Amino acid sequence: MGKYRTGVRVREKKKGIHPIWRGIGCLIILIVPVLSYAIALLTFPIFYNAHLVPLNLLGTPQVPTWMWYSPNFASFMQTIIGQPNLKGILLLAFAYTLFIGGFMSLIYAIIWRQFGPSRYGPLDAEPIRTKKVKKYTR
Repeated sequence: MGKYRTGVRVREKKKGIHPIWRGIGCLIILIVPVLSYAIALLTFPIFYNAHLVPLNLLGTPQVPTWMWYSPNFASFMQTIIGQPNLKGILLLAFAYTLFIGGFMSLIYAIIWRQFGPSRYGPLDAEPIRTKKVKKYTR
């Protein structure tokens, strides 16, 4: 503390993230799975014709009998059972979701590194810059 300085510090209000980023994040959470499912529907025949799909992922899914007791749930199950090769398409959609999400994270990290806040704050010391040190040998 200096001689003429008080011990009370006024903290500046932290700037939070802009609200638009929350909306973009919400859209990404909704858009990426839908987009990956659509891509999987388009590319599944290519993988099927190239014999890259295991046989247990083909055909319609089997549903246990207890799921047919509720009339509302039964109509939903009829919709699900009506789609051929659903297991393979969902697995391919999951793979596309991972790929698209990883790619978007990589792009976001590059943009954040370029335009984000500086690495060091106003109270941090600069890193020590040393010349290349010779390896010590006896």
